[in-house]
Amino acid sequence: MSSPVTSFSSLSPIAGLILNSEITKYVCIKYLTNYSQLTTCLNTGIIEDLPLIIPRYPDIFETLFDNLQYLYSNQTSIARTSHFLDDATDALIYSMYFDDIENLEEDFEEAIGGFKVLNPMHLKEALLDLDDRIQATLSSKIVRRIRESPRIS
Repeated sequence: MSSPVTSFSSLSPIAGLILNSEITKYVCIKYLTNYSQLTTCLNTGIIEDLPLIIPRYPDIFETLFDNLQYLYSNQTSIARTSHFLDDATDALIYSMYFDDIENLEEDFEEAIGGFKVLNPMHLKEALLDLDDRIQATLSSKIVRRIRESPRIS
């Protein structure tokens, strides 16, 4: 069982995953980009309205964040592993934000709760049983509309 969020510093992995997710990319491109200057303004008052959902199992966010950060910062990115973990993370976040998508948090908690090893390959293996659920989330109508929208893909 994951521990509750008790301090702002424990929000860092949660915020890191949400702010680097496809859904945030979509919001930034669609609502925050000034196309006349090709800039993105995060101080326009819109970013304050971006909801940050506090998950029930923050440890899984920390595990995903640490392993993705390890993959990308050490340039040891194994394309299939990083792509799978990115998709899994996006599916988890989409499932938190959209009511018509079944929430994946408990499934992720069962699969990787207590996973403290910094090993993206083992993390991928632990999540492979959820691949059908991850793909179902990513192929849901609302997620497809976001992924297929102009400037996202």
